[in-house]
Amino acid sequence: MKKVNLVIFGLLAMGFILGTGIVQAADVDMTGRWVLSLDSNNKMIHPEILLTQDGDSLTGTYKSTDGDSPLTGTVDGDEFEIVYTHRGFQATNKGTVTGNMMSGTVNYGGMLIVDCTGEKK
Repeated sequence: MKKVNLVIFGLLAMGFILGTGIVQAADVDMTGRWVLSLDSNNKMIHPEILLTQDGDSLTGTYKSTDGDSPLTGTVDGDEFEIVYTHRGFQATNKGTVTGNMMSGTVNYGGMLIVDCTGEKK
């Protein structure tokens, strides 16, 4: 009987911990300066994005040799989406972030999709 009570107590405790959110995935903080690496037409380019995160919302600036563009985005768990205009195309950068590293793709208005990695500096 003691064994059954101990098992029931353990299950109830685990349910309480999980139900109250005590055990949860670490939040992602994307605020800061990110240096990206993009393979564009067999040429590596390294634009930067400056991000500010407020909850699940991102705002900031995309910086490249072609100039700066404002950006917006969202974060959901370890996944992100960032949208900005580059050379007249709406660019959408989607991917995942782990610590100070990100990886994903950038879709330039459906005309070109390139792999993207980034490091928070």
